[in-house]
Amino acid sequence: MKKLIVGLLASFLIASGLVAFTGSPSTAACPYTGCIATKSSISGPASVRQNTAPTFKINVRPAAGNARVRGSVKITVARKGGGFKNTRTTSYTGSRKSVKGPRLRKTGRYTVTMVFTPARNSVYRASRDSYSLKVVKRRR
Repeated sequence: MKKLIVGLLASFLIASGLVAFTGSPSTAACPYTGCIATKSSISGPASVRQNTAPTFKINVRPAAGNARVRGSVKITVARKGGGFKNTRTTSYTGSRKSVKGPRLRKTGRYTVTMVFTPARNSVYRASRDSYSLKVVKRRR
């Protein structure tokens, strides 16, 4: 009788263990197997005067082909060493776009980062780019 109870208990534990540890479908950023890489680029002035707002030019294109990539772009301007961080999000519809940045009041070096997020159920992958910006003292 003991062997029967131990056998039933062991089979129950094995069955529940198999049910508990079943794999779930992966939720990748791209829902398709043949996702297309994208290439993001952000450009703007190398330096600006204090208390001015720089304008950035953003562009996203597929690594291969000439299709229009759609989604959203998040632009973050952060001061190296801390003390300032500003984020703006804008939609991207496939053509080069100009985005006005925040007014930079303190001198120093800033990092401008752009992160492209493709539209939902898109065949394109996310990408990012960044560059350095210097804010110089305003002349009187």
